This record gives sequence, C-alpha cells and structure tokens, in this order.
Amino acid sequence: MADRQEIDVEAWREQWRDLTQSMVFDGVWAREGLSSRERRLLTIGLVVSGQSEGAAKHHLRAALDEGIDTDDLFETILHTAIYAGWPKGGFAMQVCAELAAERRALSNREGGW
Repeated sequence: MADRQEIDVEAWREQWRDLTQSMVFDGVWAREGLSSRERRLLTIGLVVSGQSEGAAKHHLRAALDEGIDTDDLFETILHTAIYAGWPKGGFAMQVCAELAAERRALSNREGGW
C-alpha cells in the first residue's frame, strides 16, 4: 500500500494566489479591448450564472467600490437571469441583500457610537 501523502494546502493557496494575480489580473484584466467596467459587469454575469457566492460577492462589492451604478448592476443580474436561468437571478438578489446588510452595518459602525 502506498504511503499517505499530505496536501500542503498553504503552499497550494500561495501558488493559487500568485497564479490568480499573474494570469487573471495582470493578464486578462489588463488587456485592451474591454474597459474595467465592462469586464466587471461581464464577470458578475458569469459568476452569478455559476452561482459562485464568494466570487459574486467579491465582484459586486468591487463594482460598488468602483462606482458602478446600482441600476447597471440590476440590469446585469436581470440579463444574466434571463439567459442563465431565473433562479440564478434569485441567487444574485440574495448575495446583494447580504452585501447591502454588510454595508449598512459598516456605515452604522462608522457613523454611530
């Protein structure tokens, strides 16, 4: 019987972070052809269609931080739901509700006692 191998999760995470930075952000996101805003909205549609909660929350948060209009976010989610499946729009609405609650709580902490 073969020896049990341990997975070095921390080493994998470090490699994954490095690859994400170099391939995704320094590579694809830095290309000409689409603006950062266009890439962000397209990515939101894709991560919503894949129901990737962490990625959806990350990209929706980034879109808001970058000043992308909430009406544009709604239209992106609606368009995605029509083509990828209506329940995926519901998934996105839930992610948006969680994100809105986080932002309200942060705002209350910053402006409150």
